[in-house]
Amino acid sequence: MISYAQNAEDVILARALAGTSRGFYIDVGAASPTEATVTRHFYEAGWHGINIEPVPQWAAQLRSVRRRDLNLEVAAGAEEGELTFYRVADDPSLSTLSEEVAHRYQAKEMRVDAVTVPITTLDRVLEEASPERIDFLKIDVEGAEAEVLGGIDLRRWRPRVIVVEATEPYSFVPTHDRFEHLLTGAGYLYASTDGINRYYVPEEESALVPLLVPANALDDFVPMREQLLIEEIGRLRNFVRQLQRGGASAGQTEKAGKADEPLPPLFPAAASSAPARVAVLATPQSGSERLTALLADLLGVDDAIADHPADVVWEALPARGVVRLTWPRTEHLRRLLARHGFSAVTIARHPLDVLVSICRLVQVDRGTLNWLGGDLGSEDPLVDRDPTSAEFLEWALGARAERLLSISAEWWSDLATARIRYEELDRLEAAASGKGESRAPVNGGDLEELPGGWRAYLTAEVAGALLARHGAVAGVLGYPAASLDGLPDAATARRNWEALCAGS
Repeated sequence: MISYAQNAEDVILARALAGTSRGFYIDVGAASPTEATVTRHFYEAGWHGINIEPVPQWAAQLRSVRRRDLNLEVAAGAEEGELTFYRVADDPSLSTLSEEVAHRYQAKEMRVDAVTVPITTLDRVLEEASPERIDFLKIDVEGAEAEVLGGIDLRRWRPRVIVVEATEPYSFVPTHDRFEHLLTGAGYLYASTDGINRYYVPEEESALVPLLVPANALDDFVPMREQLLIEEIGRLRNFVRQLQRGGASAGQTEKAGKADEPLPPLFPAAASSAPARVAVLATPQSGSERLTALLADLLGVDDAIADHPADVVWEALPARGVVRLTWPRTEHLRRLLARHGFSAVTIARHPLDVLVSICRLVQVDRGTLNWLGGDLGSEDPLVDRDPTSAEFLEWALGARAERLLSISAEWWSDLATARIRYEELDRLEAAASGKGESRAPVNGGDLEELPGGWRAYLTAEVAGALLARHGAVAGVLGYPAASLDGLPDAATARRNWEALCAGS
């Protein structure tokens, strides 16, 4: 697995709670939803929970990224009300309710701002949320752990594992003597320490104690930073291969799939050696739907679509089939595919064609919220808008568009994933049908479906901004810098868009 946590806490918890499906967590002092986070691994595996975070920038990110979670921009304490919160400008993750800790930061010449924040108790939060069970509770509040534990009735609410930061910030000095009596007095057993945190389990879950040892080589995990380096190496290797084949030469255009070029060898030529189970993993509107249907026909199997890996009942799938997922290349998903015998396939389409196609889809289908589980917002700003609008540009330059475009790029960089270009689909479909002819575009000439169709709907100004924002993804997928010559002005682009919408 990939460990996103600061000290591999997620590895320890995943080991202890293995087999738990769609679990529930509480993260007090959640901080970033993507980096140095204990819960990201579990969220990507289909879990959900409650994040409590008083730092505004972290709270905003949590609301944007963790749509299945309850995200509260408050602090947790022993009583409801308001308290002074010491926000550390240099490192917001160190922000604390402890005045003593804040003074130590200031002594290190850190900038600390005192602000008033609302305080709630875990009892109040849990009363309103009413979870059926709590698989783990994580508390990391820079010295105020005792106050948080003072606000939860652990005789009533029984998290299976409680993880509490137990050292002073930037120090090996232990602090568990300040709060441990609140746990042991409620029937919790000390299980272990990872050097920073201490782990506790209720007496009735004592069987978990041997599993809560520090992360080690037997866990077969990769820290997030190391994984990012691996992926960057993969992208560089892919770029080198493109150069060696001349695919990224200065003179290359967007055109691909010429009639005299061989068809891409997705699978071995012998039908008997083709995979029985295939997963199409790609950016939405990249041609993945057509590719899924084509592979299902070629293999003579059924196909299925899911929005989230957790929505797939993997054990119930037929022995042969094609599954399409709009999901990033996470370690959890890769393991799922391997465990259930799936071969991965992805498809590359020019990022600007994808963005225009998504804008077109939104005008007739509002179901795109399910992409990425609703993380990082939605396509709602695109409703009744065209690619020349300010709303389209803001969305297309934003984090959600970037994350959607990165899905194909991540799988494309995986050496174990089979790859095909959007430009090759027509010829592959024609070859598969035995007709030897590429199909006619929808409506006899729907520019949106043709490679480079974006040129009819984007002005040079908008296209230039998008290429600057998403050039790295385009490069990974093998699309060189595009010329902006000949693009329409805004009025012409809008007329082209209106004609497209009226004709389809």
